[in-house]
Amino acid sequence: MRLTERQLLDALARMPVADTLELAVILGEAYATVHRVLTGLLANGIAGRVNHGTVHLPTSGRWFLTDEGIEEASDALGFATPSEFVRAYPVSQQWLTLLLRRMDAVASVYRLATALSPGYRSLRSRVELHRRGRFDATITLRNGCSFGVVRQGLGLRRRSLYERLRAIAQWDPSHRPGVVLVLVPSPWEQRLTARLCERIHLDDCYVAVESRDALEGETDRLWLERTWTYGNEYHTLHGVRSRCRTGREPLPQRRARRRASLPRPERMAREAPAFGLSPSEKRALDLLTDHPMLPRGHLGRWLGVSEGRVSQVMRSLADTWGLIERHGRRGCVRYTLSDGGIRHVAHRDRAQLSLLRVRHGARRSRGAATDAGVTWDTGSTLGRARRGTRTR
Repeated sequence: MRLTERQLLDALARMPVADTLELAVILGEAYATVHRVLTGLLANGIAGRVNHGTVHLPTSGRWFLTDEGIEEASDALGFATPSEFVRAYPVSQQWLTLLLRRMDAVASVYRLATALSPGYRSLRSRVELHRRGRFDATITLRNGCSFGVVRQGLGLRRRSLYERLRAIAQWDPSHRPGVVLVLVPSPWEQRLTARLCERIHLDDCYVAVESRDALEGETDRLWLERTWTYGNEYHTLHGVRSRCRTGREPLPQRRARRRASLPRPERMAREAPAFGLSPSEKRALDLLTDHPMLPRGHLGRWLGVSEGRVSQVMRSLADTWGLIERHGRRGCVRYTLSDGGIRHVAHRDRAQLSLLRVRHGARRSRGAATDAGVTWDTGSTLGRARRGTRTR
């Protein structure tokens, strides 16, 4: 079947900010065909493209419907007004705000769906992103196999992840996805999460460290399943897909459609830090999320870059985007998340903002010394002058 412009408009509305490769594989179409239709939409102003890259995935051009594209898609798909269209598809201002904040996680979901999809003969998969609930997204293949994706970012507490997994284990197995895929930030979290899934009897649950190999590779044994009989077993993504049982349909996602305003996609994409930050800057932000009050010298060694490059990265994070704060005197500078950076990480990782502020807050207490009077050695006034538990 020939891919039509109407079908691609429907795909762009259902999967905003997906790149060309992901759209081609998930739709089961040839890459050249999808690229040709997207190029035509871009020339007519119906679709826009913005570059995006993460620590785990290379930079690529991601597509979205413009203001004119939303009007065109609403007419092509049979809606009376664009307002009705944005209520039926995740392209409203509220939805796009949420997706752009979680863009790094959304990119991982799309790339995982690409690896799981057949990718030929118009065998189309379905990706459904969730605003709230147990799963971040569900992936359903043409044969009925469904996968629920849960992602733990660096800002999400382990307890919060475990509460979500316990809720999934208590769900009726006939109504939840057949396989649960969990992405965690480190091998230590991978082993702990796999042990929890065994204790709560969450069957068909596989845990992997979020990386490019885990998201794209089908032959690497990176997905951990812990069972009482065999202990730790590592599976390939192809093996995980073959173990999924068909015939179980997940419950439909209940979206709140009361507020569905018409968006300004171009302006929203320009203002989103997820698109403005480079992969190296996002890696520095992850290091500071995991290690508050990180000294400048340590940051340069961990990033493996020169002093000049550290200054360039920190200038962008601190001055341009306001995600990082500098503390200390010249020669003893430390970096930590600002209040804007804490909000960004909380939205990105679906973490509770108040709890993240308790952990990473760097506001000075009343009566604390000024920056010029703070010393950074052991036994200094740093602990009394800072709020966050991890900062102290």
